[in-house]
Amino acid sequence: MSKYYVPATPPEAYPPNVNPPSFFINDSRPELSCEDAYCYGEFLGGGSNPGSLEQAVVAGLVNPGVYSEQVSWTLAGDVYAELLDHPDWSAANPAFAAFEDSLSLTTLGALVEWKRAIPAVFALSASDQATLDNYRQMKDSLRLVLADLDAQLVDASTAADSLLLYAERGSLLDVFSTVTLGEQALWSSIEQQRADAASSLLAQNADLLANNVMESNAITVYGILLNTLGQGVYALSPAQVSDLEVVASQCPYTGGAAVFGARALLALAGMENVYGESSCSQTGEKNAMKGGSISVAFKQARAYPNPAQTHLTVDLGEVLKAETSLRMLNARGQELSVWVMPAGIRVFNPALPEDIRDGIYFLHWTDAATGTKHSLRISVLK
Repeated sequence: MSKYYVPATPPEAYPPNVNPPSFFINDSRPELSCEDAYCYGEFLGGGSNPGSLEQAVVAGLVNPGVYSEQVSWTLAGDVYAELLDHPDWSAANPAFAAFEDSLSLTTLGALVEWKRAIPAVFALSASDQATLDNYRQMKDSLRLVLADLDAQLVDASTAADSLLLYAERGSLLDVFSTVTLGEQALWSSIEQQRADAASSLLAQNADLLANNVMESNAITVYGILLNTLGQGVYALSPAQVSDLEVVASQCPYTGGAAVFGARALLALAGMENVYGESSCSQTGEKNAMKGGSISVAFKQARAYPNPAQTHLTVDLGEVLKAETSLRMLNARGQELSVWVMPAGIRVFNPALPEDIRDGIYFLHWTDAATGTKHSLRISVLK
């Protein structure tokens, strides 16, 4: 019977990792977790009517010093999302309506709307889901029949019996191939729809300008998600990995929820790095998540102007306790320049390399005294 060729069962049609990490579908907001009743996360959202904290955010009564600047930003975005879910709030309250209108014109408002639109890019219609389920059921049934035929072939006593079984098996494989082709065609259509929707979202947000680290992180992470999974690309380029690692290594309290999005995308690509709380070494950063009962000055490094041209001012967020090297890398991770920052300074003013080109760059330094790693993303536009 060796002269008979037995074709293998066709492979699955599904592309790998067709869906984004669950973070982008249902953001559990782990960076907002808290240990006591003063955490604002326990009082915001989930109700059909606005609470006292929503009222305070809209009235502008939540200010840095009581809540950190980063938490105020996050709160404003969360309330804006609630207003989009509850249009009756704005209809009944002019203050809410004015707040919603003002945020709709900001980068923060655009990012809230952007993230809310992402699940729809990857959602399957009820019809497509039913068709895919039907394809899977048909293939499962065919596999059972093929397995039974294979067992009968082993026990076949005559060449005539074997030929009949091979003929039946060949017919079933033809059916299996037809089902698989239909499944592949449907997935191709689904991926094209996703790519069109992802491209539309990217175009809508192409001109967003970040006003802080959290906005920069969100723009980076959402853009990479839509340029990879959203386009049917199931691998990350070295530049994308570098961008995501810069975000993923940040403290979520200062980098925002996009830090978890970056970690989720890296994990989906098989890069299971462990990101602990070492990036949140300052106890004040965690305390800054609590509201009302304490007042914490938030330590946040920043670089400006951004975009830069020839010179840069780097505010390190705190005074250096020891001499530290500041490294500048391009998007490919290539080191372009290294500066030595003396102990005792908080602000450093490096001159950028004369031959630097327009683009995205990263500043990295490690506090020699504490071992804390810091990263900033900057752009150059001459």
